[in-house]
Amino acid sequence: MSKAASDGFRESADSGLEGEAVNHEAASILPAIDGGAEANSNEGAAESDPFAGSAEDHAANETRRKIELFEWADSVLGLNETELELALDDAVKRFGMQRRALKRIIAARRSEKLKAKAKEERSRTEPRDNENNVKYYSPDFKVSDRGVYARKFDDQGHPFWDRICTTRIDLLALTRDRREENWGTYIIITNRDGGRKKLAIPHALTAADKVADIASLLASLGVGVVPSKQARQLLVQFLTLEVPERITAVPQIGWHCSGDAWLFVLPDETIVPGGFDGPRPVLQTASLHVQHGLDVSGTLEQWIDQVAAPLAGNSNVHLCVGTAFAGPLLKWAGEPPGIFHLWGTSKIAKSLVGAIGQSVWGRPKVPGEPDAFGASWTATAVGLERYAVLRSDVGAYFDEIGEGAPKVIRPAVYVLANGSSKLRGTPEIDLRPMESFRILGISTGEPTIEAYLSSGGEKVPAGLKVRLVDVPAEVRPESAFETCSADGIEELGKQFYPLTLQLHGATGRAWLQHLVDIGSEEITVRLRRHREEWLSLPAVAAVRKTATAQVRSILNRFALIAAALRMVIEANLLPWSIEDTDLGIATCMMRWLKSRKGRLDVTGEMLGAIEQIRTILAADLHGRFIHQRLIDGNLDYANPADATKRDTLGYVKNGRILVDPTAWRSVLCAGYDPEKTARHLKNEGLLIADDGKLQHQEKVKRGGDVVKARFYVLDPKILDDAAGTGPKEASL
Repeated sequence: MSKAASDGFRESADSGLEGEAVNHEAASILPAIDGGAEANSNEGAAESDPFAGSAEDHAANETRRKIELFEWADSVLGLNETELELALDDAVKRFGMQRRALKRIIAARRSEKLKAKAKEERSRTEPRDNENNVKYYSPDFKVSDRGVYARKFDDQGHPFWDRICTTRIDLLALTRDRREENWGTYIIITNRDGGRKKLAIPHALTAADKVADIASLLASLGVGVVPSKQARQLLVQFLTLEVPERITAVPQIGWHCSGDAWLFVLPDETIVPGGFDGPRPVLQTASLHVQHGLDVSGTLEQWIDQVAAPLAGNSNVHLCVGTAFAGPLLKWAGEPPGIFHLWGTSKIAKSLVGAIGQSVWGRPKVPGEPDAFGASWTATAVGLERYAVLRSDVGAYFDEIGEGAPKVIRPAVYVLANGSSKLRGTPEIDLRPMESFRILGISTGEPTIEAYLSSGGEKVPAGLKVRLVDVPAEVRPESAFETCSADGIEELGKQFYPLTLQLHGATGRAWLQHLVDIGSEEITVRLRRHREEWLSLPAVAAVRKTATAQVRSILNRFALIAAALRMVIEANLLPWSIEDTDLGIATCMMRWLKSRKGRLDVTGEMLGAIEQIRTILAADLHGRFIHQRLIDGNLDYANPADATKRDTLGYVKNGRILVDPTAWRSVLCAGYDPEKTARHLKNEGLLIADDGKLQHQEKVKRGGDVVKARFYVLDPKILDDAAGTGPKEASL
């Protein structure tokens, strides 16, 4: 074959990428056929016989030969190397061509077949603008009911549309917060079953090389992500395209103002007053949340009839359901956040009570159930903060405090109650943005918060006991339900666990719609009225009259729960009576008071200090105090061992406990105010002191000498009931 003929074949093969018709293919390979030995033979025949045939006959013969050659080349495409060599031997004789030329024809035919097949596949998958609801978001991306497409170019620079996602994704708007920071894209996805879901994609994720994470999360929502690296990269590029619309993004769910109206933002929707047509903010968190635990299943009417109505008259149910409804009221109540901890022995149905309360907002936390409303105390501190962001102004539920780590739970309670995440740095030595939230919650577990944290070596200050309030769950022997004995607990669980898994979330959405419809001013007015009415109940008022500020703070939280239940009943969202729920919350309050150590008019810190003094005295009164007595008018050691005691805290003499001032400050009152503690005990008649002072001078024997010294002198009655003396608590 001549060089010119060879070059001519290479050019035409490269230029014939899209050829499909036989005539076109024949033209592209024509020079290769002209360069063989048989072509030279035909040329010699023509010179010897110029009148051998017409031009039409020559063209027809040539076309037939090309067709035969192409058919032969197509027939050998699937042969292995040995079979191909044998076929080439026959073809050299049949077509009178060189093996090299025949191999190039085979390669060209293979390339054309593959490109024709690719073009056909693209033609089948590419949407038709007039048939598939196509929308162009840029010259390089378009969306149809068949998915998301990116514009690409083939080897010859010809454009074609390649599918990068098999389900539809529409870009609704770009998001940013009120400071015009934290940008993202608000999208609506259509999953494989045709369901639709809205969510915001933070641009911080797309810019942080989180392509695989974003694609994975979208796939978990039913998005048909094409499983290739390039498709995933193009999909993330598509999610950051410029669109003209703008939406305000907020970092946590809950109440947010838009113009003159207050709206309630949830992960999957924004609840607005009837007739509202202003801007609607949407949730956009630092990470992409695909599960939020605020699902809706069943109807409001079904929940009222099948869950709430049969459980009337149970105080723990009132507390848990009321806490769930009180979450959105916390903003308007002027009260700090906090948690009620229902504690008691196992198998009394504490978790069932919690499941009923959770069903107001979503699927209860039950073993084996995904995307639950509640969380476990086993979570990390950061995990609990992330959970709080998704529960702001709604409420929270924490299960099994005994499974968590005391060193995590203690600071977590403060974080949840204070309403803001910890201040943290970044690897770039910068500060991460702090996140805020408002949380009212329920916790359950066998031990009290104080007992559990103390067992883990954690100190339990009074402030923590105000934020997380221990409420005994047992209302009758081995049962947390007034209407169900211990024998019926198992059947009660079999009835209501499945019901709460089937019927949940609708009541909470209806409650939010009611609140946004009546508006913030009316919420505040009604809330104040109902709280005052509950606090005016005789039993509650009697407690409040003598209570310290700490006790009143907890009473106000109970009042908020009672007021929430009253408002929900007025909105016809609960089948219970106000009298029933008022009594139920007051009963829970009384159980808390009875389990609380000490008087209502004594602060938690003072109760803690006195309890610490009693504990130390009970443990060390014989081992670390020197006992002395008068023998024949002379002061001496009560026992020979007293003369050699070391590391002592003071003396016991004439029925009094003499505490060394240093030991009083550093041991007995460690962590508390020693002067305030002494003054309180003096006022209670449990500390003997000189006029105008907190100490008393006493004679004691040291070594062989009797000396005078000053001590904090305690009456032994402090060991009996120092922290519990005083006015009795009111009763219902």
